[in-house]
Amino acid sequence: MLEAGSVTKKNEVNILMKNVVDLIFGGITYWAFGFGLQYGSDHGTNPVFGVGNFLLNEDGQDEMGFVYAKFIFQMSFATTATTIVSGAMAERTKFSAFCLYCFLIIITYSVPAGWVWGDHGFLRAMGFVDFAWSSVVHLLGGVAALVSTLLLKPRIHRWGWVGFNCGSTFGIRGEKWHYAGRAAISTVNASIGGGIAGLIYTYIRKKGIVDLEDVINAILGSVVAVTAGCAFYEPWESLTVGFLSGMAVVLFFPLYDVLRIDDPVGSFAVHGIGGLSGTLCVGIFIKRDTLLKLVKYNGLIHGGGFYLLGIQALGVLSITVWSAVTTFIFLKAVNLVIPIRMKPYEEILGADFVEHNIRHVGIDYDGIMKALESRGHVIKEPWCHSIHPELQHQAEMKKWFVNLKTTGRISSATGEVKPSGGSNREEWKDEMGKFYDAEWSVLRIERPELSITAIVITTVTGIALGPSPVYRQTPTASSASSEMAPKTSEKYRFAGGTVGGSYEVPPIKDDLRVGMLEAGIVTKKKEVNILMKDVANLIFGGITYWPFGFGLQSESGSGTNPVFVGFLSDGDGRGDMGFVFAKFIFRDLLPYIHK
Repeated sequence: MLEAGSVTKKNEVNILMKNVVDLIFGGITYWAFGFGLQYGSDHGTNPVFGVGNFLLNEDGQDEMGFVYAKFIFQMSFATTATTIVSGAMAERTKFSAFCLYCFLIIITYSVPAGWVWGDHGFLRAMGFVDFAWSSVVHLLGGVAALVSTLLLKPRIHRWGWVGFNCGSTFGIRGEKWHYAGRAAISTVNASIGGGIAGLIYTYIRKKGIVDLEDVINAILGSVVAVTAGCAFYEPWESLTVGFLSGMAVVLFFPLYDVLRIDDPVGSFAVHGIGGLSGTLCVGIFIKRDTLLKLVKYNGLIHGGGFYLLGIQALGVLSITVWSAVTTFIFLKAVNLVIPIRMKPYEEILGADFVEHNIRHVGIDYDGIMKALESRGHVIKEPWCHSIHPELQHQAEMKKWFVNLKTTGRISSATGEVKPSGGSNREEWKDEMGKFYDAEWSVLRIERPELSITAIVITTVTGIALGPSPVYRQTPTASSASSEMAPKTSEKYRFAGGTVGGSYEVPPIKDDLRVGMLEAGIVTKKKEVNILMKDVANLIFGGITYWPFGFGLQSESGSGTNPVFVGFLSDGDGRGDMGFVFAKFIFRDLLPYIHK
């Protein structure tokens, strides 16, 4: 989850909740009036917005199935535009204010979506091309994200898609399936081009260091860009579009610091810049569509002159201005009802705690609140001052261990336990009392501060502390060689002093939380590296398989013999175009990369 991974721990649940309400409130408003503004055709419809199909109900109509299918598909795009904005507003926006904004941003999306795809739209009539919403979703959402982050100002202490593209053919009847296959190869090739751009950029700018964020952002920007013309590009064109757009995206990121724009997930760079460059690339690279006739004019390099490029630029300008103006107006209106920006103490404590009553392990909320109140902040939320039962449980447990240590019954130096009345282990079980069923993870939180080793806890309790999770052995500082530490998936239970040697046993779930097989096998300090190698495998494996790998394996051109065959043509205009592209992606490329 990109947004949850881009914010601090204290705001993870809040950003996930905002994505949920984005679908809830965005969905109901799109049903109520958004779909009608985009596709309505009743009296009053004009080149700017549609009228009709409000509170959508097509029961009994001949087109009922088609209309409802279109509604579901288009609603996913409408709510995506809101999701783009939520990332830019992260960690400083009140949850209630964001909910209200979700109702309004559907207007921002639906009107320009009608310009491009509604029968009434003035951009559609002029020949504007955006096959899978590079401009209407990504550029629009990116501009809205930029405006929102400028209005909110930076956070405190701040300075220091293949399925959508193929599905946008909206069916596989007739000639549509050919375009679904081409959309798939265009999306893959664009991501390869973006990945190459990201690798080149990060290698040069950071002097040989490959930065994961640069590569991923370049790939994201490339697939955003290619959506505008994914069903119509030749494979080499989509590769070029992906490279140019991916490079544009990563080149913009340093400007965030220069301009002091606080966009936690890079929404404008990825979606705004990616959508802008992708929409303009249509006017340069695209060719007139001879099958479905969705593209009326040739792009610049295909002899069409500057007409289509000019129309694409007009669309970019129109959507940018509309998105910026409406976003500014709506956010200002919301702010009059509910302040959008969180109060300083709310931001410092984190939205998860203040708005959802969730305390994260490792954050001293009580200490932070005392410090804030000593500086004059008034914390009004009642649940902030209540003590969660589990926290009370942990506090009592900590007090018990402190008592063991201060009375000299636990030696932090040797890990030896000195029973008070005898050596019978049952005495310790009785003394532990209500802590009998406490989980090891809770004890481990307090142990480093108290200098209590795992051996001591095992000796003290003599029992398994709660459920038996999966653990990874990790040597302590006293072990001979950290490089030779064994790693295992065997389940350990803390019983009878069976944890031997100089090993601590922390839960594997508290490591980097990477679920990939390879990353789970290597040591922690090499996890990102192995993931980057998988990314590079797709980039370089894909680009070599496209020009000659597929041809050597599957084509049957002139020169084919029992040892190898020909090379891949672009498939344009061939009766089996869709089959060739689909086979390239799903039968051959994916198994090749898997190897």
